[in-house]
Amino acid sequence: MDSCLGDDQVMDHISGLPDAILGHILSFIPTKSSVKTSILSKRWQHVWTKVPELDFTEMPSLPFSYGLKISYRKLSREHKTCFNNFVDRVLLHHDVFYLRYLHLHFGDDDLKCTSWLEAILLRLEISEIKLKFKCDIQQGQLYGRHVPLPTRIFSSKKLMVLKLSGLFRFDLPTSINLPNLKAIHLFHVTLPGDEFVRKLSVSCPALEKMFISYCFGIRTLNVDSSTLEALEVE
Repeated sequence: MDSCLGDDQVMDHISGLPDAILGHILSFIPTKSSVKTSILSKRWQHVWTKVPELDFTEMPSLPFSYGLKISYRKLSREHKTCFNNFVDRVLLHHDVFYLRYLHLHFGDDDLKCTSWLEAILLRLEISEIKLKFKCDIQQGQLYGRHVPLPTRIFSSKKLMVLKLSGLFRFDLPTSINLPNLKAIHLFHVTLPGDEFVRKLSVSCPALEKMFISYCFGIRTLNVDSSTLEALEVE
């Protein structure tokens, strides 16, 4: 007897799984692909809204480089509009209160990025945040606008990993409350003065790894932590 199941039977078995399990399965594929599963059937129409991970990558043309110059070809206005509309739509319908992972890789629309971050941080607890802002590097110098970073990001009680890459800037937070932060990566970020790194390290009782590469805004690096296991500075 042939025990193999046909495609329809396999699909029926998968569709019969609880939303939490289906959401976990969809978390292994890009957010754009998980949203597309809504067209499979009525059962799948809203499953993607329960996925505990969000990965928004504004796909540029491949970067080109020569010598010390690295640049990105700009997206077309149509492509940019489609990406912005997609993120807006996902954030409007996404229905979870906790994210394991948030990845936002975007271009030169700093106002949209700031509003997205504000909306996400206002209603969600997040375990890992990775933000990457594309910018030009020519002869070792950075070119582009700075993106305002909401200080709310420094008061996330469940945040364990924070990675910032690009021309982000922010004011020195009046308080930092990151009791579970274990790793922070800062690359090409403009920091709000020497006091920030010391205040960050003191305020993160679980901090184990800190990586600071090519950052601006500090002259003296002062780290004060009894839990730190790895410190890398470039």
